[in-house]
Amino acid sequence: MSMASGASPLTARELDVPREARHGGTVSEIARALHLSGGTVRDHLSAAIR
Repeated sequence: MSMASGASPLTARELDVPREARHGGTVSEIARALHLSGGTVRDHLSAAIR
Protein backbone atom coordinates (compact mmCIF):
# COMPACT_ATOMS: atom_id res chain seq x y z
CA MET A 1 0.00 0.00 0.00
CA SER A 2 1.36 3.36 -0.95
CA MET A 3 1.47 6.24 1.51
CA ALA A 4 0.76 8.48 -1.48
CA SER A 5 -2.75 7.03 -1.60
CA GLY A 6 -3.41 8.58 1.81
CA ALA A 7 -4.18 5.27 3.48
CA SER A 8 -2.14 4.16 6.45
CA PRO A 9 -0.37 0.80 6.30
CA LEU A 10 -0.95 0.51 10.07
CA THR A 11 -3.93 -1.16 11.68
CA ALA A 12 -6.31 0.84 13.83
CA ARG A 13 -4.82 -0.80 16.93
CA GLU A 14 -1.27 0.05 15.83
CA LEU A 15 -2.36 3.67 15.41
CA ASP A 16 -3.71 3.77 18.99
CA VAL A 17 -0.15 3.58 20.32
CA PRO A 18 1.33 6.72 18.69
CA ARG A 19 -1.89 8.59 19.50
CA GLU A 20 -1.44 7.70 23.16
CA ALA A 21 2.30 8.45 22.97
CA ARG A 22 1.55 12.03 21.90
CA HIS A 23 0.36 12.68 25.44
CA GLY A 24 3.79 11.75 26.74
CA GLY A 25 4.38 8.95 29.15
CA THR A 26 6.53 5.91 29.33
CA VAL A 27 6.13 2.68 27.41
CA SER A 28 4.76 1.13 30.61
CA GLU A 29 2.15 3.87 30.99
CA ILE A 30 1.06 3.55 27.36
CA ALA A 31 0.89 -0.24 27.70
CA ARG A 32 -1.22 0.03 30.84
CA ALA A 33 -3.59 2.57 29.26
CA LEU A 34 -4.12 0.42 26.17
CA HIS A 35 -4.00 -2.98 27.90
CA LEU A 36 -0.93 -4.07 25.93
CA SER A 37 2.48 -5.43 26.85
CA GLY A 38 5.48 -3.13 26.78
CA GLY A 39 6.94 -5.17 23.93
CA THR A 40 3.81 -4.68 21.85
CA VAL A 41 3.92 -0.93 22.47
CA ARG A 42 7.56 -0.82 21.32
CA ASP A 43 6.71 -2.91 18.23
CA HIS A 44 3.83 -0.60 17.30
CA LEU A 45 5.94 2.51 17.82
CA SER A 46 8.65 1.02 15.59
CA ALA A 47 6.10 0.25 12.89
CA ALA A 48 4.75 3.81 13.10
CA ILE A 49 8.14 5.39 12.41
CA ARG A 50 9.03 3.15 9.46
